[in-house]
Amino acid sequence: MAASRQTAPDSALTKTSEALSADDSARESASSPSCSPQAEDAYPRLIETLLCISNEDMRSRVVNNAPKTIVAVFDVGDEAASGLLQLAKQHELKAAQITGLGAFSRAKLAFFDLQTKKYEPIEVNEQVEVASIVGNVALTEAGERKIHAHAVLSRRDGSTIAGHLLEGYVRPTLEITFIEAPETLRRRIDPATGLPLLVP
Repeated sequence: MAASRQTAPDSALTKTSEALSADDSARESASSPSCSPQAEDAYPRLIETLLCISNEDMRSRVVNNAPKTIVAVFDVGDEAASGLLQLAKQHELKAAQITGLGAFSRAKLAFFDLQTKKYEPIEVNEQVEVASIVGNVALTEAGERKIHAHAVLSRRDGSTIAGHLLEGYVRPTLEITFIEAPETLRRRIDPATGLPLLVP
């Protein structure tokens, strides 16, 4: 004769599910150290010196507080333009200067045509050195963070190509520094060009 099975009451299943969810949340919190230079008391002091790793494996760390300075390292395959925006959000930057160098396996730059008021894409389908990335972080009129960055890329023969950075796929590395400004920077749409220009 087969043994009879008892089904747990719905209330018991609900409590068990809630307990598991709570445990999962606790584990996630314990495994995600703060990216702030002031780590929570629950974490060892050593956590403050570790690189903070994002979902895309970009590593970043606050290396100075006044002014707030962040050093970030991108790995092979990371996309630079979207990564810069992610880091600005992660570190809650409302105004900052961006500088960087490294290398891309391929990239897409752009030139802004004042007549058509559109960006003309410039495809770079080869390994290049990132001789320089310069840019900034500011807020739009809607309060959203916006990255404006230009890049100078160097080919094997030393010739260069430059423009507005639309995309850049890292290989083997990209080293970025953010230096926060003491006041919020904002951008406003310029009627003449349609561009979100920086407001001093």
